[in-house]
Amino acid sequence: MDKSYIIVALMIAVILLAIYFPRNTRVDITEAKHYVEEDLRNRYPTADIIGVLNASEINGAGGTYYNIRGRVTMNLDSQCPDRRHIYYNYPAQNFVPQPDEYITRGCRICINITNCLLAFEEEAIIASHTLPGTGAVQQFLNDSSDAKPIAAHDNQTGTWAVTLESKRFARQVSVLISDNAYVIE
Repeated sequence: MDKSYIIVALMIAVILLAIYFPRNTRVDITEAKHYVEEDLRNRYPTADIIGVLNASEINGAGGTYYNIRGRVTMNLDSQCPDRRHIYYNYPAQNFVPQPDEYITRGCRICINITNCLLAFEEEAIIASHTLPGTGAVQQFLNDSSDAKPIAAHDNQTGTWAVTLESKRFARQVSVLISDNAYVIE
């Protein structure tokens, strides 16, 4: 018997086996989140915070996949932290992320949003010295370039308390801001 017939027969057998006994490539949500976090760490190695905010299972025409939202924060201890959300559809779209959604960027908040709501600490930190009525905070930052921010949210009152502290000058300044981006005190 000719060797070429044997090779063709073996190839057909392998193809038929692959069709009738497909490998289980289903990834569970925990694995999908892990892959997203790993990808974020590789794409943003200098980030201060990386994580998965939420994940949901979608059953589409092409099968089941996960819609996952990741978070990346850079320069969290600065006056102008950058926060972005990265969206993944995994594995349906071959782990290709959608364009980043910038929450804060270039010391600006509420980018492309008409009704500004401060939902994240990075927004509150930037608002603490950029909103109308924050002149004292701006002056403090001009005088204390080493100032580090701390932001805390109070769900009951719907406010952000932001404190900027200078270790070098042993001084601090605080500002209270509403979730609607108005300075309270």
